[in-house]
Amino acid sequence: MKATEHSLSRGQLTVPRAGAAICKLPSGAILITGGVDRAGNVISTGEIYSPATGSCSPTGSMVTARVGHAAIALTDGRAVIFGGQDEDGHYLDSAEFYYESGPFAGSFVAALRGLNAPRAGFATMMTVNHEILILGGHNAQNQALAGWETYQPAGADEAVGMAGDEPCGKCGLCRASLAATGIAAYGCQSRVDDKVCGDCEVCTTSLPVPGGIIPSSVRAEGCRLRKARF
Repeated sequence: MKATEHSLSRGQLTVPRAGAAICKLPSGAILITGGVDRAGNVISTGEIYSPATGSCSPTGSMVTARVGHAAIALTDGRAVIFGGQDEDGHYLDSAEFYYESGPFAGSFVAALRGLNAPRAGFATMMTVNHEILILGGHNAQNQALAGWETYQPAGADEAVGMAGDEPCGKCGLCRASLAATGIAAYGCQSRVDDKVCGDCEVCTTSLPVPGGIIPSSVRAEGCRLRKARF
């Protein structure tokens, strides 16, 4: 008698979502990110599915809400999430990292490098050279793309900025020489009017982390220039 295929188990996500991206983390847990909710809103929330318990639990939220994006796990305990569309329908070339373990466990941090071209609905896979191959997708004109590119993730230390970067001169609160403190952040405040200056790729305001929030009064010696990273 031929066996009948059927679902072995079922459960519920913590948040209803469609168009999410998922990947298997080194621990075996499944990271689920973004998508759209029942109201059609693009969401930034993430959650973890545990094969051991057969249940989902919430984790941090992405820096940028995304749908039509991709996620792929790295061997160092991180996952990289990139591309897709944001809540305004803009196509994204940005990337961010999810940390499964370490001081940033459960947090998302903006990556210093993004894709060469904004795209959504593309295919990805890890190559034998530990580069991420990115194929096709579609662009802001809703045109199918024939182009491909490879993405080489920065190391875990470079992803959050390290000492020795040239300061942009505009940031009073920048993330450059804070590697020893284990602080990661996004956004920045300019020295003049405390508004985002737009020149800093990785700067300090505040970042929710396990155990508390890093205060925005933390200062650093410089920052990475966004224009120098692409």
